[in-house]
Amino acid sequence: MKHDTIAGENIQKLARKCWRVLIDVIGRDREREMPRIVVRRRAHHRSTGTAYHDHIAMTFGANADAAKVRELLLHELAHSAHYISGRAGLPHGKEYNRILVDAAAKLWGVHVGYGTGYGPSRTLERMLREQLAAKEVA
Repeated sequence: MKHDTIAGENIQKLARKCWRVLIDVIGRDREREMPRIVVRRRAHHRSTGTAYHDHIAMTFGANADAAKVRELLLHELAHSAHYISGRAGLPHGKEYNRILVDAAAKLWGVHVGYGTGYGPSRTLERMLREQLAAKEVA
């Protein structure tokens, strides 16, 4: 991994924390190996990610903030957790989003409505941004 910290977030430390919570959310009694995390920075690139069975690849654009880092990392790790959970469903279907939303609530106390598609992820990112901004002001 080229970058350990992006927008003040230690990627590996945050990934381990997210993975432990995701394993708990899917009801695994023992921790599975966390996928390898590959991170890139691109000045002229929007932040994107892709989850594979053995690793997660993420590219962060120049404007990536802590909310985007948290949302994207949890989003991609949730794909891996959904895969190993054995739950049926589409990659951004109800079961996947239930895993994502429940993990976000446990990690950051952010309560996002269940749904399908990318809606819960987009709402999560917005709410994390608001939460982090409120902490800066306080």
